[in-house]
Amino acid sequence: MDKTELIQFRIDAFTPATLPMSRLAEYLVQLAELLGSQEHVHFLNVKKGSAIPQARVDFPAIPKVQARLQLAHSVDAPDELRKPFEAINRLLKADNAKATLKAGNVVYVKFLGRDIPDEKPYRLKEAGSLDGIVIRIGGTDRTIPVWLASLDGETIYKGIETTPETARSLIGHYLGKPVRVHGQGVWERSSEGCWRLDSFHIAHFEELDEAPADEVFARLASHPGNGWAKLEDPAHEYRLIRGSD
Repeated sequence: MDKTELIQFRIDAFTPATLPMSRLAEYLVQLAELLGSQEHVHFLNVKKGSAIPQARVDFPAIPKVQARLQLAHSVDAPDELRKPFEAINRLLKADNAKATLKAGNVVYVKFLGRDIPDEKPYRLKEAGSLDGIVIRIGGTDRTIPVWLASLDGETIYKGIETTPETARSLIGHYLGKPVRVHGQGVWERSSEGCWRLDSFHIAHFEELDEAPADEVFARLASHPGNGWAKLEDPAHEYRLIRGSD
């Protein structure tokens, strides 16, 4: 029989009797991401004592899993390791717990969990722009609140305000074509590293052109003396410039 390695994830705040099944599932999802080689990593049980979920790593994957765990603490860890590592620490902190990940007497990873200090939100004030559809304008103060719905429909931008003069111009775009608003914004980063808009003052705006990308590039190519006409795939080049390809 091929050699296997037993990986133990010891959580100090639980026992098998007190660890909720739904919470165990959350930990196991992140552990599977952290360990990698998922076709060769198998959940066995929760060992008695402290809550100790155990996993068996098949022989072919042992070096890969060991290498991943040795890198998990590093500042150079790739996102595929950093994200589950941080997610496990967030779960532990919420559970007022700490944990270790070990094989035999070798401790591969220590999760500080509850000992991680709370970070104060980081605030950044800078000029910027937002794209969206105007879904609400109203108020009687010196500044008028405005709501924008993002173009993908997933985000509602609140905390936006502008002058009465600009608000009157925006009224004509209410539930109409998307606009790009320019101004000064304040963004806040949470301790989890997520950014959210806190406030934004609109200085000016413009209506966005909804023409398809191929039509826009055709217009650009029609002007003499520019390089877009020489490109075989201008849309691909544009995505490279934007860093989205």
